[in-house]
Amino acid sequence: MTTTKEEIRKLFLEKRRKLDPHEVTIHSRKILEHLFESPIFYQAKHIMTYMSYQNEVQTDDLVSKAINLQKVVSVPVCNPKDTTLFPSQITGLSMIEKGYFGLREPKKEMIRPVDPKKIDLVIVPGVAFDPKGNRIGHGKGYYDRFLETLNPLVPKIGLAFQSQIVREHWHVSQWDIPMDGIMTEEGWVYKNF
Repeated sequence: MTTTKEEIRKLFLEKRRKLDPHEVTIHSRKILEHLFESPIFYQAKHIMTYMSYQNEVQTDDLVSKAINLQKVVSVPVCNPKDTTLFPSQITGLSMIEKGYFGLREPKKEMIRPVDPKKIDLVIVPGVAFDPKGNRIGHGKGYYDRFLETLNPLVPKIGLAFQSQIVREHWHVSQWDIPMDGIMTEEGWVYKNF
C-alpha cells in the first residue's frame, strides 16, 4: 500500500508530539551511544548536526562530545527568504538560541558560515524514515537542497527513534536525498557505507 508523504508526515509528527519526554531522553542517549561507537563518527573531522527541538532525537550531547574530541562542529542556519540553509561553526552550546520557527540556531552575532565542502559527516533530522534510507522531513525542502551541495561521498546519517521507521511505501521524488545510514536506539536500521 502506498501512502502519501503528507499523510505520513502528519501521522508521524503527531506520534512524535505525544512521545514521553523521559523516553525521548533515554532513547536519545542510546542512539548517541551507538553513534559514538561507530568509526564513522570518530573518523569525521568536521561534523554538521542539527540542534534538536520538539521531541527530536536530542543532539546536545553529540555537540559537546564532538567539541571535546577537538572536532569542528557546524549547525544549520535557516534562511526563510529562499528556503535554504547553510552551516555555521559553533564552539559550544552557549552560542545557541531559539531562532527561525523556534529552531535552535547560533546567535546572530555568532554566526560563522563554513564551506560545506569541508564537512565530512552530516547528522540529519527527519519526521520519518524507511528501512531503505529514504527520509520525510517537514516538507519545505531545506535539507534536500542543502544535501545536494555536498560532496556525494559525505555520509548523511539520519537519527531517529524506532517509532519513526515507516513500513508503508511512499513516492520518493527525484530531489529527495536518501540517507547513507539511519541510527535508532536499536542500532543501525540502514547502513550503506
